[in-house]
Amino acid sequence: MSADTLQFGYNPGLEGATCAWGARWIITQQGGVDQLYDRQDMIGTREQKDELAEWLNNTVKRKPHEALAVLLRANQISTRESKEVVLYEDDRGIVLGNPNSSAGYFYVVARFQDPGNQPKRAIQ
Repeated sequence: MSADTLQFGYNPGLEGATCAWGARWIITQQGGVDQLYDRQDMIGTREQKDELAEWLNNTVKRKPHEALAVLLRANQISTRESKEVVLYEDDRGIVLGNPNSSAGYFYVVARFQDPGNQPKRAIQ
């Protein structure tokens, strides 16, 4: 992998970001969302990664997992479709992903907002 792509995660969601965290989660249509700790990656400088990890651990927390579980249980997203969804967004960053028609995986990326970008469509 190159320094500007994630080994695990949703690379189409990078949108030119130079720092990001990505992962592959296991999901079920019944709302199960499991983090695979050996299926995650980060790109960026050490300082950028530390700042992103601080935001994820102290602000975002489990909100993306919870939002995805709600979407799955409500059949608003299927494990067998390819559909990008925003799981969390604030003025600092965004977490989004896609099941990519995998029937059991969800590819996720978290990155800081580009100051010039308008917010996408956050899950409430």
